[in-house]
Amino acid sequence: VADGLGKTRILRVSVAMVALSGLVIVVAPNFYTVLAGRVIGGMFAGGIGPISLALIGENYPYEKRAVALGRFTVALIGGQMFGAAVSGLLVDHIGWRWVFGIFSLSVAAALALVLVNLKESGAKPARVSFGNFFGSYRNTLSSPGAPWFLGGALLEAVLVLSLIPFVPALMLIHGADFFVIKPGLAF
Repeated sequence: VADGLGKTRILRVSVAMVALSGLVIVVAPNFYTVLAGRVIGGMFAGGIGPISLALIGENYPYEKRAVALGRFTVALIGGQMFGAAVSGLLVDHIGWRWVFGIFSLSVAAALALVLVNLKESGAKPARVSFGNFFGSYRNTLSSPGAPWFLGGALLEAVLVLSLIPFVPALMLIHGADFFVIKPGLAF
C-alpha cells in the first residue's frame, strides 16, 4: 500500500490515525468503543515500523544505513518498553483515560515532527492493484513456514509483550527484587 500511495503519505496518515484512535479511547463511553479504538490504532500502528524502515533504506546511503537502522531499532523497542512500563505505573495513579490522553498527545507531537521534517520523495508511487495486494498476502500465508512463524510471534506477544505493562505494578506489590532470579525460581 505504501509503495502504491507513497511511503511518506501513508506514514503521516498512520501516525495521525494512531493519535486519533487514542483520543477516541479517551472519550469512549463503553468497552466496545475502547476496543474499536485499540483495533483501529493497532492496524495503523502496524505499518509505522515497516514504512519507517523502508524510508531509512531509501534515504541513507548503504555505508550509513546500519547505524541508522540500529538507532531506529533501539528507539522503537526502547520506546515501546518504556511506554508500557510507565503506563503501567501511571494507570494506578491517574487512570487509564489520562494515560491514553498522554499517549495521544505524544503521538500528535511525533506527527508534528513528521509533518515538518519528512518530505515527500521525488519517486512516483507505483500503481495500486488490490489483486496483487491480496495475492502477495496469499503467497506469504501459504508458505510452509508461515504457521510456525506467525504462531511463534503470537506466542511471544501473549507470553512476553503483554506482561510488560504489569511489571511495575508487580514490583510495587512484591518489592523490587520480585524479578531477581533465585536458585530454582525465576519470576
